[in-house]
Amino acid sequence: MNRQVLIDKLDLAEALAEGPITNRFFASGLNYLSFQWYKRVVYPLLKKGKLTKTALFFGQQMLVKLPAGSDLYLIGAKTHPSEIRLAKFLIRHLEPGMQFLDIGAHFGYFSLLAANLVGPEGKVISLEASKHMFHILEKNTDQNTQNLSIHAAAGDTDGEITFYDYPLIYSEYNTIEGDQYNDDEWNKNIPVEKTAVKMYSLDTLITEQQIQPRVIKIDVEGAETKVLQGLSKSSKVQPIIIFEYIKAKPQNGLVELISEIADRYKLHLMDAEGNVGHSINLKNKNQLSSMMDSENLILLPF
Repeated sequence: MNRQVLIDKLDLAEALAEGPITNRFFASGLNYLSFQWYKRVVYPLLKKGKLTKTALFFGQQMLVKLPAGSDLYLIGAKTHPSEIRLAKFLIRHLEPGMQFLDIGAHFGYFSLLAANLVGPEGKVISLEASKHMFHILEKNTDQNTQNLSIHAAAGDTDGEITFYDYPLIYSEYNTIEGDQYNDDEWNKNIPVEKTAVKMYSLDTLITEQQIQPRVIKIDVEGAETKVLQGLSKSSKVQPIIIFEYIKAKPQNGLVELISEIADRYKLHLMDAEGNVGHSINLKNKNQLSSMMDSENLILLPF
């Protein structure tokens, strides 16, 4: 599909997400009513998710488990502004034959988008540490020969680590850094399943899979610094790295790490059209104040 057509479809998805509820109702029809019924009545009673298939804006179908993934189910795209920007960035930068590494893939939305962009001659490796999410991710990525999903976490070393797996409706908080939520109101009296999972460094993952990713996307809820530490300075691979930054929860060691790799990478914002924006200094309070609550920042190699 023409890339500008994909960008236009994302613009429509963003307009639906930001517009009045009536627009989403008329766009999704009975899906909107069934979702609201499930979210507000069925799920609170049964505490059990509903596996269902939905069509994505780029034409492929994927499984989601309601009530998680509501924007995917109703609109066909992840619709937070930072996620719209990330999708546009991938559309603009991934070409057929390239390789993409998705760390913290969840249901696999960005993995499927990347697979469609790199085509059968490319490769997409997806890591997901939650056994519940991985079960769905694997079903989604099995549609494409260029997709490979791995049940594991990423971090600064190889080995095993405790993973915090939250109930479905809170699954986007799943992390190896569970202590960061101790004082959060949503986390009061919420059960968490702690499991031991295999952990890879980026160095090991890239070596074992024999890949040279053009882009690495990292969304691991507070463990981004650890993942970045897993790509050594001696690595011959210099990919574009995109990672989630939550302004309310700055990660320990992130500023220092970015300073350490300043001879190889420069930190940038991503603009509204999915392009590399201006450079940013995380110690600059004026720059930080102008950022969204959640941003996908770009580490661009020289």
